[in-house]
Amino acid sequence: MADIDRKALRELAEAATPGPWNAAFIAAAREAVPALLDALDAAESEVARLRATLQRVAAMNSHSGPGAHCTCSQRERTDTIHAAINRARKGGT
Repeated sequence: MADIDRKALRELAEAATPGPWNAAFIAAAREAVPALLDALDAAESEVARLRATLQRVAAMNSHSGPGAHCTCSQRERTDTIHAAINRARKGGT
């Protein structure tokens, strides 16, 4: 995300009057709004990626289904889950 001075933008927004707007706020908004939209898009993509990873991890942890008995050890499941989490932290799937 582009370097955005949130404090300065908040001060400009609070100083903007309901009538004709301050020129400084309009000028800052021209650059800030696209950057904020890009940041929002990136955050939403990251949330979607992490949710998908979490679903895969949850599925790995309960792969035998309700009432079934898993033949793998708890350690094997834990190792698999940790590997998936580490891949997610690095941006993998």
